[in-house]
Amino acid sequence: DNGSNKSSRYKQERMKVIVVTLATVAAFAGTVLGQENWQPKVTVVEKGKLVHGSVSMDKGSPWCKQGERMVWLVGHDPDDHPSCEVSAGVWRENRGVTLPKLSDGLNRRDDGGLDRHDCKTIYANDDNRPDIICLIGANKGRGIGYNELFLTQPDGSLKK
Repeated sequence: DNGSNKSSRYKQERMKVIVVTLATVAAFAGTVLGQENWQPKVTVVEKGKLVHGSVSMDKGSPWCKQGERMVWLVGHDPDDHPSCEVSAGVWRENRGVTLPKLSDGLNRRDDGGLDRHDCKTIYANDDNRPDIICLIGANKGRGIGYNELFLTQPDGSLKK
């Protein structure tokens, strides 16, 4: 039995190597064979942001008009706003909504900003509106990291 187990493990490992090799070849085949259309099309939503995470909703959100897709790049910027797809491939920032940079003294970065790392949507209460929870860093270990919760108000604004 011990010999057959070793043989079986060897076959499994060999199969993994073959699969990884084939996947690598397939990934580069589009470029090598001149089939650039195999590569995904990328739409740049925002440039020059200090991004650490994102929130996205494909079916619309309370921060965009009903039915518009939304992506919200969050991080160390002094003002983070959602971007809404106003027409196919055209994105516009909704500057009417922001994640407030309210912080206690322990969690301010040396430059006065907030060490916000990532955010996600959750349903924190019974109002059937998505709320946002964010992870706050600890100013490179000098502060105390915590989570912040923003409840979505009926008008789409956020309250910490």
